Amino acid sequence: MRILQGLFMLSATAAVLTACGDDVDNDDPGGGGTGNVGNTGGSGNTGNAGGTGGTGGSGNTGNTGGVAGGGGGTGGAPACDLSGAGKAKQDIPSSISGTTKLTSDKVWTIKGEVRVVDGGVLEIEPCTRIEGDGPSKGALFINRGGKIMAQGTKDAPILFTSQLPAGSRGPGNWGGISLLGKAPNVSGELSIEGVTNKDAPENKHGGNVPTDSSGVMTFVRIEFSGSEVAAGDELNGLTFGSVGSGTVIENVMVNSTYDDCFEWFGGTVSAKNLVCNNGGDDMFDTDDGWKGTVTNAFGRHVNPNSEDPNGYEWDGTSDKANPTIDTESTMINVTMCGLGKPYAGGSMYGMVLRRGIKGMLDNNVVLGFDASIDVRDNFGTLASPGVSVQNSFFALPLVSATDDDSKESPAFDEAAWFTGGTNNKTDGFGFTLDDCLAANGPTTAVTGSGKGAFKESADWMTGLWISWETK
Repeated sequence: MRILQGLFMLSATAAVLTACGDDVDNDDPGGGGTGNVGNTGGSGNTGNAGGTGGTGGSGNTGNTGGVAGGGGGTGGAPACDLSGAGKAKQDIPSSISGTTKLTSDKVWTIKGEVRVVDGGVLEIEPCTRIEGDGPSKGALFINRGGKIMAQGTKDAPILFTSQLPAGSRGPGNWGGISLLGKAPNVSGELSIEGVTNKDAPENKHGGNVPTDSSGVMTFVRIEFSGSEVAAGDELNGLTFGSVGSGTVIENVMVNSTYDDCFEWFGGTVSAKNLVCNNGGDDMFDTDDGWKGTVTNAFGRHVNPNSEDPNGYEWDGTSDKANPTIDTESTMINVTMCGLGKPYAGGSMYGMVLRRGIKGMLDNNVVLGFDASIDVRDNFGTLASPGVSVQNSFFALPLVSATDDDSKESPAFDEAAWFTGGTNNKTDGFGFTLDDCLAANGPTTAVTGSGKGAFKESADWMTGLWISWETK
């Protein structure tokens, strides 16, 4: 911009001269024009450079140029890439006693049994890929007194997966993850499953610290796990052995594991937002005096392999040394879907409820199983059952036509138990089994139903932490 500077008298005869900041003046100096303020740099992946300050006016003495432009915009955050492409590989130490941090710039390998021992801490950055070694049956154990701090985010999760390429992966490619804590269980001290030496001290769990903490696991996916250690003895996707209530478990998916997706042996830990896809055996298995709550859980069978892959399998194991400690399972907002056809490998129930258990089912949706309910052992009476059920949708048949009452002591009427509960229904699901079993994950008919796992939110099961790939 040019700026009018003034009027000057040159002689008795008035002559008006207009002076501009960048014009040459006569004898008297003209003030220089003020430069423009430079533009602020743009934002985005790479901000543009700030604008150049304006040029000062040229008189005998020009004014100072404009203020320099703003700095360039801040670059956008890069997307999380969990493929591992182009990243160096490094083995995780087999014993962690101090603090070890797994960074996202590498692919980390679990070879053999990797243990975080008493006092050790394993920290894992968001968007980190960890691969389990197949030949050595790589498995991660967080021992009593150890901690895992695996805090991913919705779109920068932490991935535990197979070393094999996509298309060649499958259940049992590597071990799994076991957390061993100091909380109470039915016997005081128990051995964890899926290990070669169950009597070794490092394979024990249990104690008298209900609030014990084994760390944090949020936005974590565990896939293609469950290698067999001995005949009939496999690791689960995620195993809890006497884990205390100070542990945080939220937004964890187990996908394509050979045994159970999630199993609790004693302990007091609760969990929120769990997903089980393509488990080989049970979806949510509780034993040995676990006392906790799961809120928002989704499970579905795709290609199970055991003789009795169920949704729930609950057992207090009351023949142990301390039968006064019952398993007390509270399951709120849960959806479980079976295959929707007779299971050739054996029997498949929405839930198998056994001895020594207490608890509550609230807003559970169960469909696609041979039958929704199978009670065994001593489950109590209709007037005083071990577990209550309310606000739930169970598909017919509620009970198998071949239900064996001899397995119950005393005999128990499962259908009357369900229909006698508060606000329970056998229809009105709002979606079909095909919606639940869709290849790319449950359809919006399921997630938008406002029932079961999706009562509180239709979109909690979205983001990079979710994958429905089974190979």
